[in-house]
Order: sequence, then C-alpha cells, then structure tokens
Amino acid sequence: MDRLACVDAAALPLQILLQDHPEWVQLPVAVVEDDRPQAAVLFLNERARKSGVRPGHKYAAALALAPDLQAAVVSQRLESVNDEHIAKWLSDYTVLPA
Repeated sequence: MDRLACVDAAALPLQILLQDHPEWVQLPVAVVEDDRPQAAVLFLNERARKSGVRPGHKYAAALALAPDLQAAVVSQRLESVNDEHIAKWLSDYTVLPA
C-alpha cells in the first residue's frame, strides 16, 4: 500500500519569525518584504488578521489598523536553512520502497 503525505509550509516565514521572537506570540505579528514603512505585508498571524491587516497592505497602513503590530523581515537565507531542516526531518520519516 502506498502512503502519501502532504506538508503545507506556506506560512513558514511567519513560523520562523515567531520562533525568533516567542514574546510576540500573543501580539499581532507580520512578516514584511523589507525594512521600510511602505514595505508590503507578506504573512500575518490571526491576531493581525482580526485587526483588519491583510497580506499586501503597506506596513504603515497595517500599523494604523494594529498599533501594537510586531513585524520583521525574514531573510531568504534563513528560509532556505529552515527548508533544509524540514526536508531532513521529513526524510527521517520516509520509507523508500525495497
């Protein structure tokens, strides 16, 4: 019997950011494309979404909706390191056919 699994890591940058800043877990949080007021919001948690923030909003506009919004850039290098970590972790659970 073949078994198939699917891993949805679409919001991985948000998870990386929350791992780096565990003190932000209870706050609205967003990943932004770069460090400037007009940077686009890329990913956000449920608290930010409930404040009206949406992906694509400019960081400055998002702050107007959620004044306690915490945001940061997650670098591509950090994402690729985590992707490699996830791939290794998943490979530990992979059974190759004989």
